Amino acid sequence: MKIISAIFLATLLATCATASNAQPDYYKVKDSLTEHLNVREAPSSESKDVGDLAPGAQPFEILETDASGEWGRILWLEKTAWVALRFMQPIELPHLENTIVPIGLLCAGAEPFWTMEIESAENAVLSTSDSVTPMSLSNVSVSKNRAKDPVAIELLSSSNTAITVVSRNACSDGMSDINYSWAAEIIMQPELKLLSGCCVMR
Repeated sequence: MKIISAIFLATLLATCATASNAQPDYYKVKDSLTEHLNVREAPSSESKDVGDLAPGAQPFEILETDASGEWGRILWLEKTAWVALRFMQPIELPHLENTIVPIGLLCAGAEPFWTMEIESAENAVLSTSDSVTPMSLSNVSVSKNRAKDPVAIELLSSSNTAITVVSRNACSDGMSDINYSWAAEIIMQPELKLLSGCCVMR
């Protein structure tokens, strides 16, 4: 029984680590396009055109692909829509050093409203219904018993301290049917207020 339990635990940990380390696929519209790329309501060239993307537009996270693998679903105007992947190309995004957290990630939550945007490897902006506060990234720490994820980010300003924990997990904002690829928890100090939210690339 102990051997079976050990094998099960090892398999579970390996599965969790694999899921955690999986990173979103980010794409840009190919620069070589001579016209705008249509954004479609469904994965078909016959589907309704709901918008257009200019050549070189980026970054877009591919949330999933259709059964053919030819279409990718993206976030579009607070909903989701589809683009033909033959007109897109994968890109590498800059990350916080030794982490999977991309620079430019925007995390947000509601009731109460808050946002936290990582603007660079050194700076972020924390916003609430009461204030907008530029913050510095004073410390970034990756989980000691999970590879690369979750990541704790300590934010400092002259008047505030906050700690944000970002993880590569499916996240719902509770107001739509969109499943985001990043989740965040932020602890506002000194009142020790804990807020939750989801994150996307701007």
